[in-house]
Amino acid sequence: DDMSTLQELGQNVATHIVANYPQPKYVTRDEMSGEQIEKEKELVLKTIMEKGGDAQDMEKVQKQIEGRMKKYFMENVLMEQPFCLEDDNKLTVEKL
Repeated sequence: DDMSTLQELGQNVATHIVANYPQPKYVTRDEMSGEQIEKEKELVLKTIMEKGGDAQDMEKVQKQIEGRMKKYFMENVLMEQPFCLEDDNKLTVEKL
């Protein structure tokens, strides 16, 4: 029934939050300020440039930024984290 399904989902999400490292800081990406996201992008760009990114073309640099931002969101946003009780990294908490 719906109540037991909801209860199981709640227990699974709670277990994920406690067991997962790093623990999520936000439920959804929308809870993050645009300023936070831009600050993180700037840090990522700075790191890429320090490692010789300025010698690369901007398309490659942009792909690196996108990849690192995806990882950043996976670490910090609950709904984008792979569900820790499954071996399948494609199953995110949101897809539960």
